[in-house]
Amino acid sequence: NLDALSAESTRVVLVLDGRTHGRGHLYLENAPYSSTTFAVGASAGTGCYFVTGPQRSGTTFLAHAISYDLGLPYIDEFDHYDPETFFNYQQFRELAVRSRNWVAQAPSLFHGLSDLRRDFPSVIPVVCRRDTDDIIASQRRVGWGEREDGYERQQLGIAATDRRPISEIKYERWGRIKSDFGHYVEVSFDELEQHPLYATTRSEFEAKQWS
Repeated sequence: NLDALSAESTRVVLVLDGRTHGRGHLYLENAPYSSTTFAVGASAGTGCYFVTGPQRSGTTFLAHAISYDLGLPYIDEFDHYDPETFFNYQQFRELAVRSRNWVAQAPSLFHGLSDLRRDFPSVIPVVCRRDTDDIIASQRRVGWGEREDGYERQQLGIAATDRRPISEIKYERWGRIKSDFGHYVEVSFDELEQHPLYATTRSEFEAKQWS
């Protein structure tokens, strides 16, 4: 299981390849046992995965895929959305402490990664890498507006003079802090289509999952 990994920081790569196990698997590259895969039956029901990063980068699908593959409870920030407060870290923490194992989809809580490491020392953060131009185009398609943009900028403490896309800023910050975690996961957006849950047409998505 994941406890077999060394305490040293290890880059963890998620390979979503349904052809191998029929339901996807986790492959740990450069881990002490690099050929080990974690699939349903091997590590089912264990682990805490915090899927975060830029909005519209693939977090919803990725969190569902991990939850499906490992049989873990799924926490979606949208299910606890409040128009006034959005989804705050305290709400998440109250939900997460009820279960030792979970998969959380929470791009709006990217700013809470430091608190997350303190409250859940064994957590594995997961970030999906997607081209920032594609992220911006996706945000426009779903009506991501100034209010949502302003909220994230406020939460992240972004200076008013910094008008770079939030996705670019988040990826930059992630690059600086990811080594603070013992283990973390990075996934390329292009890898997602290899998973058996991947929908090939927009009609297969709920509106909130459209890419």
